[in-house]
Amino acid sequence: MAMLITKFHSLIRNRLLWAGFLVIIVFTFVIWGTTTSGGKDQENANSAGKLDGEYVPMEEFQRSNFSTYMSIVLNVGRPLNVTAELDREIKQAAWRRLAALRQAEALGLIANNDEVIATIRAHQGFQYEGQFSPQHYQAFVQNVLNRLGFSEMQFEEHVRQEIALQKLQYMLQQAVLITPYEINRAIATLSDSFEVDYVAIGEKNVEDEVKVGEDEARSLFLKDPAAFTIPPKVTLRYVALPLSGFMTNVTATEEEALVYYDDFMDSFVRTNRVRVAEAGAPEGTNTEAEAAWSNEVVQLTFDEVKTNILERMTRERARDKAVEAATELVIQLAPDREGQAPAFEDVMAKAGMEIRTAGPFAENEPVEGVDAGLDFNRAAFALRKTSDEYFSDAIAGSNTVYVLALTERTESRVPEFEEVAKDALEAARRQAISEAITKKAQAVREVALTAKEAKGLTFSDAAQSFKLEPVHVGPFSLTDGLEETNEYNEALLKTVLQLNQGEVSEPVAAEDAVLVIHVAKRGPGDAAGLEPMRDQIVDSIRRQRGRTLFGEWESYLLRKGQLEDRMQVPDEEEPLEENAEPAEENVPPDADA
Repeated sequence: MAMLITKFHSLIRNRLLWAGFLVIIVFTFVIWGTTTSGGKDQENANSAGKLDGEYVPMEEFQRSNFSTYMSIVLNVGRPLNVTAELDREIKQAAWRRLAALRQAEALGLIANNDEVIATIRAHQGFQYEGQFSPQHYQAFVQNVLNRLGFSEMQFEEHVRQEIALQKLQYMLQQAVLITPYEINRAIATLSDSFEVDYVAIGEKNVEDEVKVGEDEARSLFLKDPAAFTIPPKVTLRYVALPLSGFMTNVTATEEEALVYYDDFMDSFVRTNRVRVAEAGAPEGTNTEAEAAWSNEVVQLTFDEVKTNILERMTRERARDKAVEAATELVIQLAPDREGQAPAFEDVMAKAGMEIRTAGPFAENEPVEGVDAGLDFNRAAFALRKTSDEYFSDAIAGSNTVYVLALTERTESRVPEFEEVAKDALEAARRQAISEAITKKAQAVREVALTAKEAKGLTFSDAAQSFKLEPVHVGPFSLTDGLEETNEYNEALLKTVLQLNQGEVSEPVAAEDAVLVIHVAKRGPGDAAGLEPMRDQIVDSIRRQRGRTLFGEWESYLLRKGQLEDRMQVPDEEEPLEENAEPAEENVPPDADA
């Protein structure tokens, strides 16, 4: 979000340089426009397909495809191994998303910059002590987005699309009819009381049964060697300029701090929890839990934050000095008009700088002892072995400024098994453990189902026959919840609502285990306790049904628009058409959008 709310002067600092770039770009596109054929032929050639009788520009589809991919990756928290099957599913979802976004735009349901900023600021993951924390957001950008291969700008565009789609989905939700019978049935179901027994099957329960050796590791490797691809790596020399060496030469006055406070007043706030309404009887019998609370944003005074501002300004000025010093070193590394340039070692030795080494490391691999995060890595991978590209500009970290010099770069490659035998062995072990856990969970369920029909046998007997100790919880209801100490609360609550008394669940995936759950008792609870939540329950039903309706509506838009999809590849089992190029697998969707 820093890209949306950065200081204006930082945007125009190099305006002459950007003006020059603009002239080049405009000139290039003018020439391109006059030397390429236009009309329907060009539009057809650059399209991803046709919808509603019109060609869909490839760029528009790629944006939707990339945002769909980002949604999945952010949800699972790791990059995907995109098989041909998954690629087809992502592309299908991208077409539905594209059609819905077009409808949102036609209805004027767009998201402006203020809405994007407000949405990001309101996200709980970026909050600290009740207010938005720029540090938490930047940590997310560097440690999550960058690691997954996404940029901050791409994330902001993704949020913009999500807001527009949410507005559209909300419109559809308002048309959903919820009958009184459905509401009463939902309240009755949600108020039921439960007692359950469950077993949690994790790695410790199967590790003695899993025997994996080199044969299994080699077999796994040979199934998909590309999954073990060694990424590009670089080896560097670099120098570090700590900010501490520049702190004594900079100061900030109280008057300057006051100007700083005025410029960034919105960031100097505190959020207080305040009572906004009383619940229950008015005679003072309310409990803390019954009261209605909200958050109140309070502006901090200059006196309250003056010390913090002075420290911040001093640190920023020390960083600027360190960047200036590092830039002087960079200038000395540049070749002269004849292409002659001093060696990195000579320049740094003359400046009294200690040369350090790093690598080989991959682009998303943290470098030990470096506090510049992935900015350091990105700068390293931008270097080339030429006289004017082997060294970097000044790279500012949290406490240090760096200048890098490329030593060696190795490109990505598919390794021989022996090079990754250790990794393949661990991958094979993890896969075998996962399969063993699932197999044991299914076996426990089958024995438990059989035990129901055998006289005197219980779920506990079935569990103990596998040397598993069942856990009993309850009675509890959705309104009461489970004890906070139970680590499987969410999985238990979601599962038992779908089961009747005496039933045993299918294996349920939890964070670090697979659960098998038996509902020992289920009976009616106090439905009156949920009456105050009637409106929330109606909203929940409407949202759930609205999501289903929204998905069906997206598919209807594609059928109505008679989609001609040029982006889908043939199924793996289907032969390619004659003269067709083979489809690439394990390649993520185009991220250039």
